Amino acid sequence: MTDRDMPDLIHLVGENGNSLVHRFTGRDDAGLVGEIEVRSPFVNGRTRSFVSPEDLDEWEVVLDDLDRGDNTAWREGKRTREIWLELDDSDRVCATVVDDQASLVTVELTIDVPDGLLDDHYERLQRVREAIGA
Repeated sequence: MTDRDMPDLIHLVGENGNSLVHRFTGRDDAGLVGEIEVRSPFVNGRTRSFVSPEDLDEWEVVLDDLDRGDNTAWREGKRTREIWLELDDSDRVCATVVDDQASLVTVELTIDVPDGLLDDHYERLQRVREAIGA
């Protein structure tokens, strides 16, 4: 599998035009290089992201939290971008990307999510792990 074939780790795309995607653009010796992209009719932006094997383990914990119905955060308190996720009762997720290290910007989006969101993201995580041999 090439880097181009690697699935997005996060792929939240709503019908209203709001989206949060974490895609991979390459590799280095310590992990994966990628970008976090947020889009909406109001704001668009992207920022670089580095993902270590430990980050993938922490992403699985985030998915487990969401599966239990808990609000959660990925990479909270680390020296990188944080992603906070909250599910509501109407099949929407409130996604917040916090960059308090570089740009000092926080973006919050509400995204309609399809059925099977968690199954899809567990599968994405597994495919990423297989692609890097982790």
